[in-house]
Amino acid sequence: MHRIRPHTKVRQRLPRIKDRDYLDFIRSLPCVICGAKSEAAHVRYSSAEYGKTDTGAAKKPDDRWCVPLCSEHHTQSNDAQHQRGERVWWELHGVNPLELCLNLSAIRDSDTPDAVSVASMVIYNTRFTSAFRSVQSEEAND
Repeated sequence: MHRIRPHTKVRQRLPRIKDRDYLDFIRSLPCVICGAKSEAAHVRYSSAEYGKTDTGAAKKPDDRWCVPLCSEHHTQSNDAQHQRGERVWWELHGVNPLELCLNLSAIRDSDTPDAVSVASMVIYNTRFTSAFRSVQSEEAND
């Protein structure tokens, strides 16, 4: 039996915020890495800078912390998000997933008439910027 000391505060986790409509919105967007049909991929690591708390092992974060990834980049290939350390994986692809999550969430929550088109442009710009950084990095290494 575990005993809790009187001065120790027990912190309960807040329940995860689920939003099926938001997940459908994310799935309607192209993969942020290759542009293919996507699924909703939860970003699990924490960041005080972006206000994302640690969810702990085997617990998904709130649905607002999702990005669109195709099945290959999400789980299926050897170079998938869930096959490596997540921060390193995103850094290798030149994408800040937490910033992207906040941008996509803001677009979806705004009164933008065609939120999917606007969010798709954000995805396109993210992919273009990532590819540009990759080319610059390769040129610097040559």
